[in-house]
Amino acid sequence: MIDVDAGIEAELREAVRLAKSYAVDYFRALGATDVNTIPRETFIARCHEGFHLAQERVLKNVLSLQQRLRLVRAQIQKQSKGKKRAEIQRDEVAQSLYKEEARLLTIENAFRRIADTIAWQILRFNRVLMRSTHTGHDGGGYLSDSNIASAVEAIAKLRKPGEFYLINDLTLCLGDGAGDLTVVKIDQSIAFAELKTGAVNARIVEFLQAYGEKTKEQILCIEEGNGPRTPEECPVHSLLDANSDLLTDNRKRKQIERMVRQMERMNAVLEYEHNNIGIDISLTAKGKPINRSRIAYVSETKDEYAFAEIRDALTNVSSSAPYFSYLDYGPLLTFLVTDNLKSDAFSLRRSPFVRTMNAKHMIYHHLHPELNDCRLMNGGKEGGQEFVAYSKLFLLNWATQVLADWSVMPPYIIPLGDDLIFDLLFGRRSLYVYFDAGAFADFVTEAADGRFVLKPGGLSTTNGRILPLSFPVQFRRMANLRSAGA
Repeated sequence: MIDVDAGIEAELREAVRLAKSYAVDYFRALGATDVNTIPRETFIARCHEGFHLAQERVLKNVLSLQQRLRLVRAQIQKQSKGKKRAEIQRDEVAQSLYKEEARLLTIENAFRRIADTIAWQILRFNRVLMRSTHTGHDGGGYLSDSNIASAVEAIAKLRKPGEFYLINDLTLCLGDGAGDLTVVKIDQSIAFAELKTGAVNARIVEFLQAYGEKTKEQILCIEEGNGPRTPEECPVHSLLDANSDLLTDNRKRKQIERMVRQMERMNAVLEYEHNNIGIDISLTAKGKPINRSRIAYVSETKDEYAFAEIRDALTNVSSSAPYFSYLDYGPLLTFLVTDNLKSDAFSLRRSPFVRTMNAKHMIYHHLHPELNDCRLMNGGKEGGQEFVAYSKLFLLNWATQVLADWSVMPPYIIPLGDDLIFDLLFGRRSLYVYFDAGAFADFVTEAADGRFVLKPGGLSTTNGRILPLSFPVQFRRMANLRSAGA
C-alpha cells in the first residue's frame, strides 16, 4: 500500500492513462464514436505512441525515486554502523529511515508495474513467455548504474513512426532472457534486442556475426566436396587468426562468453515461445545452468478471475455500516473487503500492522461463527488462545502483493476499474486474502484418494452425502472433473 500522496497518485494516473487508453482518448477527441472503424495500423501506431510517452514518464520517476533511495540507504548505513540488531530496532531514527526506504520501494514498484502493463499488452498476456525470460538471478541494482542511457539513446536513433521500444529493465515481469529492449513493429511483430556499447563490444559483435557466416559457408563447401585443404584456404581459420587477441586476452574472452550466453538465453526463450518446449534458462543458487528442458502448458480457461464479485463488493462496502464485508470461495479462500475511510478498525491513522491484525481477528470469527463472543476481551487463558489462533492465519494484503509480485497480472489491467484500483493502492480501501493451506492440502489428498467428486452444489462423497461448498460461476466449469477413483 502506498501512503497517501496526491502528487504521486496524479503522476501514476496519467502514466496509466497513457499506457492503457491513449489511442482511444485521442481518436474520441477527434470525434470518432467507434474506434473499431479506425484502420488497424493507424490505431496500433497511436497505441505505441502512448506506450512511449508512458515509458518516458515511468523512467523519469523511477530514476528520481532511486536517487532518493541511494541517499536513504546511505543514511541507514551511517545510522546503523557499529550497532547490533536489537539496538537498531530500538533506534527511532533508524526505524523511520527503514520506513522511508520501504515507502520509496513501494512507489517505485507502482511505476514499474506500469511498464509491466505495457509488456503484458504487447506480449498479448502471454505469462508463459514472460516467466520463461527469468533466470532466478534477475534484477537488482540501480538503473543509473546500468546501460539505461545507452538504451534511451538507441531508441532515439532506431525508433521509426509506429514502432515501440520497451526498456526491459523498467519492468518487473521480464527477466534477463528478454535482453535490453523489446522491439514492437507496426504489424505487432516482436523481437528482443541486446545493447552493447564501446569499440571492443562492437568488434566482438562483428566477430561473432562473421564467425557464424564463415562457418556456414565452410560447411556448405565441405558438403559440396570443396573443403579447404590447408589452413590458409580456410576462411574460419583466417578469421580466427585475424582476431586472435579476442580469444587470448582473458577479459575479452570472458566478454565473448557473456555475450554468447545472453544470445543463447534469448534464443531459448524464442524457441520456447514458438515450440512450447525448450531449454530452461533458470540458474542454480551459484549461478550455474540447471540443464533441464521445460514444456509449456497454457490453460484454455478464459474466465480465470472472479473479478465481478470482488468489484461489486468493493463498490458496495461503503454503502452501510460496518463498512467491511466478506467473500467466501469455499472453505479454502476468503476475501475481506474494507472501507478504510469509514471503518474505525481499518482507519488510515492505524498502522498497517494493526489493520492486518484486525483483519485476521475478523476473518477468524467469520470462519468460526460458533464462537459467539470474542474471548480475547476476557483475557486470561482463553483470550491468549484466541490471539495465538488468529495471529497464525495466513493473510495477504492484495495491494502490497500485487505491486511486489512480478508473476501476477499488473493491477492496472485487472478489470476492477481505475478508481477502485487506486483506492486499493493508496489505502482508501483494502482487500485482504485469506488462504487455508491446510484445508487445500486435505482437499487435494482426499480428491486423489477418490473420496469425493466436485460438483456445483457442493462435494459429493462416495457414499452419497452432499457437503455444502459454494463456488463462483467461473469455477463451476470444474464440476465435470472426476477423480479416477470416484
